[in-house]
Amino acid sequence: MAKTKAATAKAVDFSGVKDRGNFNPKHVAEGDYAAKIVKVEDAEAKKTGDFQYIFTFKLQKFSQNSYPYYCKLAENQLWKLRNLAVAAGLNVPKKRMKFDPNKVVGKSVGVTMEDDEYEGKMKSVISAVFPISELADGGEDVPDDEDAFDEDSAVPAADDADEDEAPAKSKKSKSKDKGGKKKSKKKGSKEDLEELNIDDV
Repeated sequence: MAKTKAATAKAVDFSGVKDRGNFNPKHVAEGDYAAKIVKVEDAEAKKTGDFQYIFTFKLQKFSQNSYPYYCKLAENQLWKLRNLAVAAGLNVPKKRMKFDPNKVVGKSVGVTMEDDEYEGKMKSVISAVFPISELADGGEDVPDDEDAFDEDSAVPAADDADEDEAPAKSKKSKSKDKGGKKKSKKKGSKEDLEELNIDDV
C-alpha cells in the first residue's frame, strides 16, 4: 500500500470567488405559507444605492430555507413596509413617525411564494405578506392561535410587480392623547416623530 504524503501549502487566488449569499431561497410549490421574520438589516440597493431594509423570512414548513424581502424607504414603496408591519400585528397609523424594523423580528406572518428563475435555476420569492390569521385552512402550515393576529387590522398586501402603484386605501387611524383629544403637531418637526408602538396590539 502506497504511503500518502502530508498536504502542502499552495498559493491560491480567491479574489474572483463569489461569496455564498446570506439566503437559501430554495424552490417550493407556489402558494401561501406560514413564515417567521428572523432578521432585518440595513442595506443599499445594488442598482440605485437607495437605502432599504432587508428582512429575512423562514418558512415554518421548510425552516432550512431563508428568503429575502426588500423594503425601500422611497415614498412609492412604503406600502410594502407598512403591509409587513401590519401583517406582523403592529398598529401603524398613517402619519409620519419613527419606525423601528426590529419590532417585527420574531413575528409570524403569512407569505405568498411565487416561482422565479435566476441564472437558469428555479427559486422561490416572496410576492406578498399578510397577517397569519388570513392563512387559509388549506395553507401549508397553520400556526398555533397565539401567533394569530386580528383580521380587522389587515391591509391587503400589494404585488411586488406593482410597486410604483399606490396601495389599497384603509381607514385612517387618529392619534389621541390620554385625555381623548386629537394631538396637533407641526408636520416635519421632531415632536411629530413618534415611536411605533406595539404594546396596544
